Amino acid sequence: LKSINFYGSKGVIGIIGAGNFTKMTMLPALKGCGASYKFIASAGGVSGTALAKKYNFSHSTTDYKEILNDDDVDLVLITTRHDKHASMSAEALIAGKHVFVEKPLALNNEQLEQIIDAYKQSKSSLTVGFNRRFSPHALKIKSLTGQGPMNVIATMNAGHIPGNVWVHDMQVGGGRIIGEACHFIDL
Repeated sequence: LKSINFYGSKGVIGIIGAGNFTKMTMLPALKGCGASYKFIASAGGVSGTALAKKYNFSHSTTDYKEILNDDDVDLVLITTRHDKHASMSAEALIAGKHVFVEKPLALNNEQLEQIIDAYKQSKSSLTVGFNRRFSPHALKIKSLTGQGPMNVIATMNAGHIPGNVWVHDMQVGGGRIIGEACHFIDL
């Protein structure tokens, strides 16, 4: 791991992606954190502009590269569809931004190599949104079972998603294993 210098950071956030996850999870969680919201980018502009007004972002855009080119923005949150995570994360790292990207980081080895190359070139941090490891239930289980290796059998219900939704498209969403079961592989 590299040493990352956060001193001199302005605490200015730019978000790429204004879908349900951003609206229902990310922005409510960030509310009151003390950071400055500058940009929110969405493909069509309508959802981004609505969220910008609601959460006091100073800028809404349909061109995420405005975020990458802005000197004030320190941290980029990437909450787009899965197929964009790797390329946008790599671009943000190369632009000198710290990156929080929702899971999955990549859909295939080629995308993963793109991220690794960009990370090696940058002086920025990269965090993937694996949140299950922080859940009170997971922490309790960890405290009861200890640190050693173990075999875990888990049954989960991530909820029904109709077959025609993008998450099932292997090129866009990666399917349910890459898009959802990755949480439990991480855990």
